[in-house]
Amino acid sequence: MQVKLFLLTALLSVTIFSSAQDFSSIDSLLTALDKEDKVAGSFLLAHNGKVLFEKAVGYSDRDTKSPLLKTTASNIASVGKMFTATLIMQLVEKGRLKLDVPIETYIPKIDIPNKNKITVHHLLTHTSGLGSYWQAPGYRQLNAEGKVTIDAAIDLITQLPLVFDEPGSRSEYSNAGYVILGKIIEQITGKTYASVLKENILDRAGMRNTFYNIDRSDMNGKAIGYSRAKPQDDWRSVQKDFPTALPDGGLFTTAGDLYKFDQALHGGKLIGKNILQLMKQHHSELQTPGGIQPYGYAMMVTDLGNGLSSFGHNGGTLGYNAEFRHYTKGNDNYTLIIVSNYERTTRPVFIKLQEMIVKGL
Repeated sequence: MQVKLFLLTALLSVTIFSSAQDFSSIDSLLTALDKEDKVAGSFLLAHNGKVLFEKAVGYSDRDTKSPLLKTTASNIASVGKMFTATLIMQLVEKGRLKLDVPIETYIPKIDIPNKNKITVHHLLTHTSGLGSYWQAPGYRQLNAEGKVTIDAAIDLITQLPLVFDEPGSRSEYSNAGYVILGKIIEQITGKTYASVLKENILDRAGMRNTFYNIDRSDMNGKAIGYSRAKPQDDWRSVQKDFPTALPDGGLFTTAGDLYKFDQALHGGKLIGKNILQLMKQHHSELQTPGGIQPYGYAMMVTDLGNGLSSFGHNGGTLGYNAEFRHYTKGNDNYTLIIVSNYERTTRPVFIKLQEMIVKGL
């Protein structure tokens, strides 16, 4: 596998930056990896508004051998936090919400611990002291029954102890924080999170293959996720138990639709340039398995050296993986997107592709 990843990197580094831009070798290699059952999902690389390479491999349903197409939506997990943060910043831009006031201003009747201290800024940057609602007793049962809503998740959040007492004193990744942001969006707009998402991002960006409300019994047009405890184990379907989509993540979308979001976000269709720059600022630091990760507003902010920076998010949940990054260096812009319905398989490929972009720019 490592040898093939190396070959994939080498091929990409030659083809993307050559004048011929011949991607047949990449296509053939991904097809070979697919046949060995070592890769599944959609891959997209773009440069300055032009898609250079896009391919989907694997099955959307292994039992029926249904192929995963470019139009097949897959779960992007926490990449969805970028959508929630964008909706929040739209409200900031319109003057309907402030980042530095306590959240009790917007949700006074909801008994969130420290709601008189926690601000929207704290929620966006994972510095609120709130944890993850899926750790609360009762979550698994609710999820199995398909009853995890924003309000149900907030009920779970109110039962959890704080991870730390003083908002802003440190950072701790918090899915709970983004669920509360979703509730704030509903309170301010008087609409459901799903409708605001559709009106203000999906429709504006032209994202026709993106879904928030998912019926597990009908996966038509969507990829069933697969998980395994060990590399030698068989892949197991997670159709009956993958997490319900909420404002902290779980949207089903395609690499192509994520690219539309990327272009709309960076092209001024969703928020203004100054608001986008605020999202990209280094606001906090998260401790990750790979070390300290600078974080903006739902954006992992990475300085790759030599004037190259990346902004985006990754996502991982039961049965699914996703990587989404926008790279900038001067007037040069690259976008790398990987959406997979095989759990814990995309990271090595993503790292190799990113290394290629670093060397290529």
